[in-house]
Amino acid sequence: MSYFKMCPICKYALTALIEDNKLQRTCRECGYKEEDAGGLIHETFINEKVSKSHEILINEFTRQEPTLPYKRDLKCPNSKCDSNMKGLEKKVYYLKTDYNDMKFAYLCANCDQTWTSRPR
Repeated sequence: MSYFKMCPICKYALTALIEDNKLQRTCRECGYKEEDAGGLIHETFINEKVSKSHEILINEFTRQEPTLPYKRDLKCPNSKCDSNMKGLEKKVYYLKTDYNDMKFAYLCANCDQTWTSRPR
């Protein structure tokens, strides 16, 4: 089974969607839908709790992931970032790194600066 399935109509990438408790692949371009037989879509295990666990999740390909959530109201801590100096659009991706303590890792889309949320 391949990671990406393409729409047979417009050749756009199909995205996974759960609808009526069934896994479906949907084309965002033309609306084509197909039911998927299921299987594992993505799974990540982190066995150790380390202070830099976000480095495991954030790598050179993280910015290219189209399904990552992002915020436009967070300021990048890098004072030389183009979003702070040139007024470019702020776009910061975030990943939950610790579900128990609700810690997040952040990645600036403009300068690749990474940082984590402070422990509460």
